[in-house]
Amino acid sequence: MKKVLALFAVAGVATAASAQSLSMPAGLSVDSGTPSVTFNVSLSFDAASYFAFAGYDGAINASAGTIAVSGPAASDPLFFVANGNNVISGQLHFPPGVNANPANPFDIFEATFTANDFTSSYTVDITTATNQLSLYNSASGPQATAVQATELAGTIQVIGVPAPSSLALVGLGGLVATRRRR
Repeated sequence: MKKVLALFAVAGVATAASAQSLSMPAGLSVDSGTPSVTFNVSLSFDAASYFAFAGYDGAINASAGTIAVSGPAASDPLFFVANGNNVISGQLHFPPGVNANPANPFDIFEATFTANDFTSSYTVDITTATNQLSLYNSASGPQATAVQATELAGTIQVIGVPAPSSLALVGLGGLVATRRRR
């Protein structure tokens, strides 16, 4: 029984050490009056195992519309390169002179989604494809470790606008219903 408990305890530590996940704000939506929305992609990491965010190389994708990396996030990484939906972002850490920002979650980059079809309402899936994610091991040195991340899996609601002919039919139906009641 003790061996089984020890195995579960070790497995739990391994799971916690690899608990790095990318996220975006929930509840985002666009409509024909505001066809774009800008948001930060953030990283939450296991602070018991790592000191700070080091670097990210990857891409952000949308199942419809267009998405592009629009800039560094508010935490302003020291190096940042974006090309369309691809991004390389990171921060330096060379104590005692240059210290990494240990914020957790850490805003890695900013992305802008733009919808181009408002004929109906639908949900757009937003995902990431990480090539490499690195975290600094401690505050005392510049060693970073490449880690696995749980990819971002978010959504944006596109609120459609009915075509004018559809609105006319709804209005005509209401008029007929009102006349029948009289």
